[in-house]
Amino acid sequence: MCYHVRRPTEEELYNYVNSTNFAMEYRWEADFTITHEYPGLLDANGFAHPHLPVLLNTDSHNIQYVKWGFLPGKVKDEAAVKDFYIKYTGGLNCKGDEAFNGKLYKQAIIGQRCIVLTPNFYENRHQAPSGKKTPIKYPFKIGQRGKTMNALAAVWNDCYIEATGEVRRVLSVVTTVANEAMAIVHNSKLRMPAYVRAEHFGLWLSPDPLTKEEVDTVIVPAENKEMSIVPIDKSFNAQKKDPNQPIIEYEYPELKEALQELHDLQA
Repeated sequence: MCYHVRRPTEEELYNYVNSTNFAMEYRWEADFTITHEYPGLLDANGFAHPHLPVLLNTDSHNIQYVKWGFLPGKVKDEAAVKDFYIKYTGGLNCKGDEAFNGKLYKQAIIGQRCIVLTPNFYENRHQAPSGKKTPIKYPFKIGQRGKTMNALAAVWNDCYIEATGEVRRVLSVVTTVANEAMAIVHNSKLRMPAYVRAEHFGLWLSPDPLTKEEVDTVIVPAENKEMSIVPIDKSFNAQKKDPNQPIIEYEYPELKEALQELHDLQA
């Protein structure tokens, strides 16, 4: 799944979209205005429902911020929002390979798609110490080789809060089955976010409805060799921490075999 990403600073986003990097990496043009409303977060924890920078399929060349945590079209009040998030794991992830089978995400993946821009996301490997049953979580920082920003597939919705009259725009990151490399890292769920490749930007950001067959061309696992996967210090998983606490790379001797397998897959 995908519950933690890095939120770039507004200055990073501005410099990125106004350099040649974005056009070269994704063959797309975009505008972005610095508002100073959304400072960068090294760990944007989805369960805190932060706003993330996105390109919407209804305004595909302007980067804007949308709240992470999908909701249906209408809820009664904030208590109903809380109940929904408890039931649906914060509305953080939409299983792209299953979205057409249910009601919650079907219409969104057909016609309300977006792309989240993030330098990297984070996942944990679960591994029990020798002779123990309870696994320890080992965090990893994950991105794409040769990419300044990851383009994560996502869906969005506008939710009407009846008690206040607010219309809240929200999103969910689309996931797919893990590739071999990510299966080593995210070995508890065997899932990963779906990257939108440069050749699929126009399709995913089209304002037109997509068929299941068209969606399936986008929602595929990345190639093992495309991934940048680095273990980081376990302080990342601390319950109470500064979201801008430095991310420290760390080699775990007890993960030697898993890391070697990762290296072999990506060589």
